[in-house]
Amino acid sequence: MLNNWSFKYRCKLPDQSAKDSFKCACGDTSFGIPPEKQSLTWQNQAFWCSTTMTMMNFDGTTKYVWNPFSLAELQQLLGGGKLDAYLQCVAGGGQCTAPSHDIFKLQQVMRCGA
Repeated sequence: MLNNWSFKYRCKLPDQSAKDSFKCACGDTSFGIPPEKQSLTWQNQAFWCSTTMTMMNFDGTTKYVWNPFSLAELQQLLGGGKLDAYLQCVAGGGQCTAPSHDIFKLQQVMRCGA
C-alpha cells in the first residue's frame, strides 16, 4: 500500500509545455559539455554533435540532416537570446519563427507544421 511519502516524493516528469521541455525530469542535474570539447566537429572525429543526424519528420518518417557545425558554433547561431525568445513565443502560443541557418533551410529542416 502506498503511503503519504510515496505521493510526496515520487518522481514526476515535468509539465510538457514548450517552456519546460528543456528541463531534466525528476530533478536530475543537466550534463554539460566541457568548453574545450564544444568547438570540435566531425573533422576532429567528434561525431556526437556535428555530422549526419537522423531526425524524425512531423509525419513520422526518417530524415537525414547534415550538421557541419560544432556545439560552440550552434550556440553562436542561437546566441543573443534568439532561442530563448523563440521558446517563449512558442510557450505563449504566438506565431513564431524558429532560428535557423541557410544550410538547414536548404535541407528543409523546419518547425513542425511550418
